[in-house]
Amino acid sequence: MNTILLFILFFVGVHSRQIFTSVIEPPKILRDENFIPGLSAAGSDEFRISDEWRKNAIQKLWNERELMTRTPIYHLPIPSMPNVDFIFKNESASRTGSLKHRYAWALVFWALLEGHITQNTTVFEASSGNTATSEGYMLNLLGVNFVVVVPDTLEKIKEDRIRQYTSEIIKTYIGKRIERAEEEARKRNGFFMNQFANADRAEEFHESGNFKFESVNIMHEIVSQLTDNYLNPNNMPHFFVAAGGTGGTISSVGKYIKKYNLPTQIVLADTEFSIYYDLVLHGRFANESGAKFWVEPGMAGFGFGTIGPAILGKTSSLLPSVIDRAIKVPDLASTAAMHFLQEIGIEGGTSTGTNFVAALSLAAKESTKTSSKIRIVTLLADSSHYYEQTYLNRTWIETNFRFHGGLPVFDCWKRIISESFNLGNDPISNGLRQSAVNKILKMVKSARTLHYNIKTTDRQKTYDFYVKQLGMKILRHEEFDKSCEAGCNAGGGNAWSKTQIGFGPEDENFVFEVIYNYDKKPIVHGNDYGGVVIKTEKTIQATEDPEGFPLTLENVSNVPSNPIVKVTFHVDSLVKALGFWRDLLEMCVISQTNDRAVLSFGEGQTYIELAAKGVPIKRENASGRVAFSIPENDLLPLQSRVQNFDESCIHTKLTELETPGKATVKVVVLTDPNGHEICFVGDEKFRELSKVDPKADELYKEAIKKEGCSKCNA
Repeated sequence: MNTILLFILFFVGVHSRQIFTSVIEPPKILRDENFIPGLSAAGSDEFRISDEWRKNAIQKLWNERELMTRTPIYHLPIPSMPNVDFIFKNESASRTGSLKHRYAWALVFWALLEGHITQNTTVFEASSGNTATSEGYMLNLLGVNFVVVVPDTLEKIKEDRIRQYTSEIIKTYIGKRIERAEEEARKRNGFFMNQFANADRAEEFHESGNFKFESVNIMHEIVSQLTDNYLNPNNMPHFFVAAGGTGGTISSVGKYIKKYNLPTQIVLADTEFSIYYDLVLHGRFANESGAKFWVEPGMAGFGFGTIGPAILGKTSSLLPSVIDRAIKVPDLASTAAMHFLQEIGIEGGTSTGTNFVAALSLAAKESTKTSSKIRIVTLLADSSHYYEQTYLNRTWIETNFRFHGGLPVFDCWKRIISESFNLGNDPISNGLRQSAVNKILKMVKSARTLHYNIKTTDRQKTYDFYVKQLGMKILRHEEFDKSCEAGCNAGGGNAWSKTQIGFGPEDENFVFEVIYNYDKKPIVHGNDYGGVVIKTEKTIQATEDPEGFPLTLENVSNVPSNPIVKVTFHVDSLVKALGFWRDLLEMCVISQTNDRAVLSFGEGQTYIELAAKGVPIKRENASGRVAFSIPENDLLPLQSRVQNFDESCIHTKLTELETPGKATVKVVVLTDPNGHEICFVGDEKFRELSKVDPKADELYKEAIKKEGCSKCNA
């Protein structure tokens, strides 16, 4: 009964109309002709803002409001989910072509009434495009100067739209937009509108009450369009799904729903590397920046990751308390959804893709719980037209989403979304599983397994075993007079040497990197290293090398081109280890038992075996480091991904390593949960560095001889 009464009152209040046909003129202000400088005379009123200008400006905004008709809604039939009423609210039909039109109207109205905007004000804003266009449009109506700070990656088509309404565009790194806009406003004595902070200030105007115009709140329009009248609450949507940029729209809708006690859940659709998901569910990032976890390109125009902490009323307007659920959507899934929607006739932009995947996932889960009608409303925030040269361009996707897996993963997501639409599967859970395989296949094309470093205290014995007995070759030899910045010589003294020994060039073969520290500290072994398997035609009885590093020699008649076929690392827990090597580093699992798993980065490459020991893993100074190469441009995204997983897994952040007279390489060094060190090096420069030196054997022998002579002379 209370609910029905509420809707009767709400219906009557919102739909009543009062047409104002006259304006009461304010009384003329009498000024004291005998004013004496000093304290102001009693009763002397003076205007600081031109009242006439502000009245005209307000009238212009109300004139614009009268032209702001309701944006349409579309019911999208989903063949596999007949009990789901899937609804798009098409905000691209607004007068400036995006969701931000109504918000900009309310925001400018707030700034105007509170005196932040006058006829002489220059307004500054930070935006990724749509807000700048809509704000610029509103300010242009008022004749107010507008300067906008945009990311330097802004699409040209959006930049051209903004230029219709602004005299100046400033480009900067996406994470510096707010800081730069605030700085420019301060330097030029202007007003920084700050859409990120002030959405709640504009909220009052999202609700224009029962006066001349109904509320511009999106949820109010949706309810009005879905229900014949407010006496039938059964027509209300069960879920409202929306992404967050500033957080203003979803928070505004959330407050509206809570205020009127509507039976609708608010669902946040968040991007892959945005912090809003963790902010809402776990309370993280209220005081911590998410910038270090951000992986480009992100989804243009929304998602919160490149700026500092999400501080309500300063950097963000997202209000976690009004959000009921949160769904994280991979960026390539959102991109694939844009393409899928375009094929079925829905021209939506980046946030539309994210909204659709989250809403489709929600529909797949909820539709199996009941046979009753389920209404899910989401937003078509802007047109796909603005993304034709970026997110809708396959070449751009391959280049900019390389770390995410490029086109193989994109195509996988597109197929998964189509299957979900037609078969009723959850696109996110299925897509994460299947796209991981495709991402691995993509990684396989670029990642290479290079070497493992071992230690020696006697280079001659090492030479006799690996070269004379096993038949390996000295590929490179380098001398250093100071310790490696990335810990390559495992904390040895200043002077050390590094020697690559293998059956062939490192471009095609897995090799050993032999580390020799001139201080000759005794080598102590832990229980971390399980050794290597080497296939050979020779019959050699050996289970370890002269320094005690284990190995297995398999006698075969047909030796593979890469004879070192497997390296084994011991772990305490196979499940935990796979979470790092398989899920984070994205190595492909070739085989697995209860206590062992064999992984690879591709056909013909040396396998990495993880063998569970069920005891804590202890590393000593004999413990080495395995090395892989990936494209240099992928090093920083990999570092960000691992930091997101666990900051302590970063051994050495991206750095440059110099080798005298040879190429300088970039590396990122990681440690897995068991302490195993893993080096990723930029492939392009490493191929130059790793070229076989025809004088390597001679240099190695000379180093041994030189050290021996120095001892004799001592």
